[in-house]
Amino acid sequence: MRVCSQCGHKLPEGKARCSGKYGCGAWNFSAGEGEILTDDGSVLYEEISSAERERVSTVLLDHVLGGGVIRSDVILLGGLPGGGKSTLMLQVAEIFCAHGLVLYIAGEEDIKTIKARGERLEIRTRGNLRFLAALSGVANVGAMLMVRKPRFIIVDSIDALSGGSDDVEIEILTGIKKFCVELQSPALVISQINKGGDYAGLMAKQHAVDVLLTLEATDYRAGDGREVLRKVQTLKNRSGRAFVESYYEMTERGLVITLDPESDVSEEDASEGD
Repeated sequence: MRVCSQCGHKLPEGKARCSGKYGCGAWNFSAGEGEILTDDGSVLYEEISSAERERVSTVLLDHVLGGGVIRSDVILLGGLPGGGKSTLMLQVAEIFCAHGLVLYIAGEEDIKTIKARGERLEIRTRGNLRFLAALSGVANVGAMLMVRKPRFIIVDSIDALSGGSDDVEIEILTGIKKFCVELQSPALVISQINKGGDYAGLMAKQHAVDVLLTLEATDYRAGDGREVLRKVQTLKNRSGRAFVESYYEMTERGLVITLDPESDVSEEDASEGD
């Protein structure tokens, strides 16, 4: 009779793991004389069922996400202040309002300011966009998520919730991921890059998320020469390709996808202060 080396419990015949009502779960790989272990915890590649990944269209970000957002993914979007991240968040929120409740955790701006931007962009929420004001500290976000069960989660920004601590940000992102899996609701999280353009802090958080995107202004301008184009680039995508780019023109109604600037616009030197 073989017993577990950890707890002394009798091992099931041919099994390497100490299981059953009183088993401790430890693995015991040494077989008895003449015994063949039929279950050692390993699995053949051919026996594994491939995970089905349902994607939901975001329209604006589909190209850089690989065809849409996966329901359990946490997407981190980093960029400099004033680049258009919050505008993009409202536009994506409008798209997801067609699927159900969207919870917007607002830590960077007063929700009245966000509402004014939404009115300028003519955002239609279908009564499905709910805000949690987090300028002066956050209530129990976890409880809010489990009670409201949103179909999509927006956090603007992770820096505001963490007080600027990378370790706290990683902890928050890990917690958000658990809720995304539980609710099958994707999250889009903004991370602010300082004006010096230091991306080190952003890259330190990439292991805590499924997708890492950056949004930045380019040296290209739209046809009338007034607005520089924005570029969103994929730096990491667990379920798709990295280093994919999309370009956008900023209009009165928000960001609009445009063609690759090499074929759509001419490059101009950006004037100082732009």
